[in-house]
Amino acid sequence: MKSIKITFVLLLFTSAIACAQKSFKAGYLISNAGEKSTCYILDVDWKDNPTTIQYKTTRSDDVRYADINSIKAFEIDSQVKYVRETVQIDRASSRTQNLTTHRNPVFKEETLFLQVLIEGESTLYSYQDHNISRYFYASGTETPTQLVHKKFLTPAMKVGVNDLYKQQLQKELRCDQLSLSDFEKLSYTKKSLINLVQQYYTCKQQSFTIYERPHQKAVYELAVFGGVQSSNLELKKATSSLLDTKFEGSTSFTFGLEAAFALPFNNDKWLWYIRPSYHRYKNEKEITLIDTGSLNSTANVIADLNWLAIPIGIKHHLFLNDVSHVFIRGALVISTDLNSAVYAENRRSLVDLDLKFKPAFTLGLGYAYAKFGFAFDYTSPQEISQNDQWQTTLNTYTFSLSYRLL
Repeated sequence: MKSIKITFVLLLFTSAIACAQKSFKAGYLISNAGEKSTCYILDVDWKDNPTTIQYKTTRSDDVRYADINSIKAFEIDSQVKYVRETVQIDRASSRTQNLTTHRNPVFKEETLFLQVLIEGESTLYSYQDHNISRYFYASGTETPTQLVHKKFLTPAMKVGVNDLYKQQLQKELRCDQLSLSDFEKLSYTKKSLINLVQQYYTCKQQSFTIYERPHQKAVYELAVFGGVQSSNLELKKATSSLLDTKFEGSTSFTFGLEAAFALPFNNDKWLWYIRPSYHRYKNEKEITLIDTGSLNSTANVIADLNWLAIPIGIKHHLFLNDVSHVFIRGALVISTDLNSAVYAENRRSLVDLDLKFKPAFTLGLGYAYAKFGFAFDYTSPQEISQNDQWQTTLNTYTFSLSYRLL
């Protein structure tokens, strides 16, 4: 047990090292004085618009930081561009339970890094912050204006929608090849808005730049694994401490299958995963019921557990290079009993548990190189009895080796 805990600490240390080995890509910064400086910027593939970035002046240089107050803009690899703008933004929630009766937006002035989506004589921007998604438009050097799309509650307490953005763009994007229906069917999404602005530039025969990452196929993983687990079980009965049983630790084999699917942000570093695996724990212990010197009574308590554990959770990769990474994962564990039993041999009237595995949590740390990997996982104390008179605690540590099939 102690050696496993030490290994966890070592892996945490390795994870800290891995954090320093991140992907810096060629780009540039624009200072407050308007000076352009080429550099290497940490590409985080932001889900939300950033306020701070990390960069290096050379690949071997120390990491430096720049925030929204110190730079006006930055660009990465001609694919991602953010500019600092002071704009009027409405942050009203679109969630039904948080809607208000205000049809019109309530603006507040904020200084933000806006992401440039398509740029030419006019520019389309986006802003993401948790559950808030906003788009902005600017002609020439004008200050970007929010394109208004706002849900609200009507007097009848139904959900209404203020789609002012359609009229805003219809006023700005005047072209013979754009009809009224093009604006009426326009949705408030990144793809739809970019396509409309692109049609306008094509109609006007104007040059433009679309900032987007190369299209990537869905990333998923499939692996088989096997390993050893160290488990211990403790039984306590509320009405009689004589029947309390603390089994010694027991080692057994485990095996299973893992499937993981990358989330569409942060350079595929975050993944959903499911990891069904078979487990077994078998042990026995003799407990003393009566010991008066002249009279001695004992019972042999047997634990024979077989179960299928199904962790469902999140995994995060910390890349060391193109072929290796450290990972951290955590999940809720749903377990299914496979004909387990805990009972007192020849004395079932004393101990005979009705078993049902309750949910638990697991935390894992590991390392992968190419198709091979290893990991340590700890599962939180798990209750396995349906009987209220018994408190049952199962603790499990697992070391596994894996091979990635996909």
